[in-house]
Amino acid sequence: MKDIYSYNKEQASGHSANNLITVIEKERGVGLQEAFDVAGQFFKNYIEEFVTCKELLPSWGPEVDETVSRYVAGLECLVSGGVEWTFGGPRYFGDSVEEVRKTRGVALAGRVA
Repeated sequence: MKDIYSYNKEQASGHSANNLITVIEKERGVGLQEAFDVAGQFFKNYIEEFVTCKELLPSWGPEVDETVSRYVAGLECLVSGGVEWTFGGPRYFGDSVEEVRKTRGVALAGRVA
């Protein structure tokens, strides 16, 4: 998901060659918005699969179940923490953090030579 958030900063500084958005654009021969749509769908599917797998976890007994439960909760915190970190400061969106959080739209910065 970080590649979606970091794309604008990376493309503006000329460092987007290994960003997932750029890779999708080149690999599939699509435009920027479609590349974002593909990446967004990929992450949406990934999260849905995680939720489904979590619901299908069997029981191994109280002690193991507690350990597995804590591990899964840690994975969930890892993802949500990454999102919160992204919006916790100006690194990717500058002064527009709250506007981007609300609208989910980003005006692309001009590329720095």
